Amino acid sequence: MNPVARELANVAYTHLCHAGVTGDWIPLLSLTSEDFEFLFPAGPHRGHFFGREGKQKFLEWVAKRQQSRSSKTLESALCGERWAVFCVDSVGQDPQGRFQTHVALFFKVEGQQITGCREYIGDMLAWV
Repeated sequence: MNPVARELANVAYTHLCHAGVTGDWIPLLSLTSEDFEFLFPAGPHRGHFFGREGKQKFLEWVAKRQQSRSSKTLESALCGERWAVFCVDSVGQDPQGRFQTHVALFFKVEGQQITGCREYIGDMLAWV
């Protein structure tokens, strides 16, 4: 991943952390493309979606997360050709109660936009 794309992925991760603390998703959403890949492993958002449907599913996931608050501790970050992976410990509270889990967050970078997001969760009971 070139340095500009890596920086954009880091900015997206920073915005995601900000959204978890404040509920303000606008900075992250402003980086995303309309043609979007979204993968979520469980619950009502489960599936792998592409294009406009991918963006819609991501927006639905964001809407659900707006009532949640969480903090993330970065364990490691890896960058490939188009994907950046952030492995984090996440602790927070949502309408179902407190949660603590390990998460791998993926951001796909193309040009000056985030064109995909995937999430893999260590403790699924924290999210379903």
